[in-house]
Amino acid sequence: MFSFFSKVKDSAQDAYREVKDVLFEVQEASDDLLNTATPLDRWFTPAGGWPKAPSEMPPATAPAGYKLAPWEPPQPLCPTAEQEPWLFDARHERPKIGELFVEVIEAEGLPNSLTQAGAVDPYAVVVFEGAAARTSQVHNDTTPRWGAEAPRAFKFNITCPYSALHIALLDSDQFQSDDKLGRVVIDVSQFFSRTTYDCWWPLQFGMLRRHVSKRGAVRLRLTVVWAADRTRLLNYAGLLPTFIVPFIDTKARRVGGFAVTGTHSNPSKFQWKVFALHLSDLKSAVADLCASIVDFLFWRWPFVSICIFVLWQLLVSFPTMLPACVPMFALTGLIRSYNSLEDAPHVLDTKLTAGDLLRILIAHWKLFTGTDMRNFELPNRAPWQ
Repeated sequence: MFSFFSKVKDSAQDAYREVKDVLFEVQEASDDLLNTATPLDRWFTPAGGWPKAPSEMPPATAPAGYKLAPWEPPQPLCPTAEQEPWLFDARHERPKIGELFVEVIEAEGLPNSLTQAGAVDPYAVVVFEGAAARTSQVHNDTTPRWGAEAPRAFKFNITCPYSALHIALLDSDQFQSDDKLGRVVIDVSQFFSRTTYDCWWPLQFGMLRRHVSKRGAVRLRLTVVWAADRTRLLNYAGLLPTFIVPFIDTKARRVGGFAVTGTHSNPSKFQWKVFALHLSDLKSAVADLCASIVDFLFWRWPFVSICIFVLWQLLVSFPTMLPACVPMFALTGLIRSYNSLEDAPHVLDTKLTAGDLLRILIAHWKLFTGTDMRNFELPNRAPWQ
């Protein structure tokens, strides 16, 4: 039944796309063109920007009836090395420890505030470390698809092993500021070197609340190439660097700020919702601290109370022994954590009757032999009861 409704849904989406293409004169890239690797001369780099005149793609790469769009570089968000050479001076750049390759393939389920179908003109903004760029704009489509011929591929140098990739989708508007559709933040340290990841990521809107399956999803193709594992590990011990993105105008700074910080584009501005969430966290921490102090004062942890009492007497008499007491604090914390797990039931402490064991054996036998298990019932009570 589920597969039937899935096929009906796919057929309805295909019919909707065909009707939309006729009404709005929109041409969507096929699956073959989406999965095709972007040519090397069509990648964005922070120093060079978008290529001005890449080589034309052969018509054989496009499916029948698909007309390859001419190359049009998107509007720049940051200056290139030709415009501002001092930004890319070796004295101001951090040493490179790897490279990040990002391709924005497609998106689906984007929110549409208008009643007219396909009224959204989405484009993607990519921000990584000290660089930012955007893809081409797709007209009248809540399920945009960027083919291999479109400006969709980005190449960045990695200078920090725990840097985050920020991607946002926005709706282009000629008369007002661009509407914010959704964003995603990806930590590049979780990827293996020289491995291509082609995945869907759910779009969020803010930083504190989750909007999974409400803002749509974006499909990305990512590849991380680390220069050397030793250099990467050594850079983890360094201080967290500060990256400054040199946006060319206010609009570029606004869309880039949404990609990085979400709806809180100005973290220094007071917002009651953010303040209330911080107060809630502080209240929980203070409540836990007060409960621990009460447990200590009323000797609910006899061993801990005795240790702290003896430790206090030693520190009053010999203050120079304070550094040597650090292991005692660590041991006390470990003992408390261990005691907190004593009440939890362990899987090896289960008490099963002979009837329960027989039913479990029958269930395993039916599972491995493929016997119908719809009439089989497991015990209702928990095993450790």
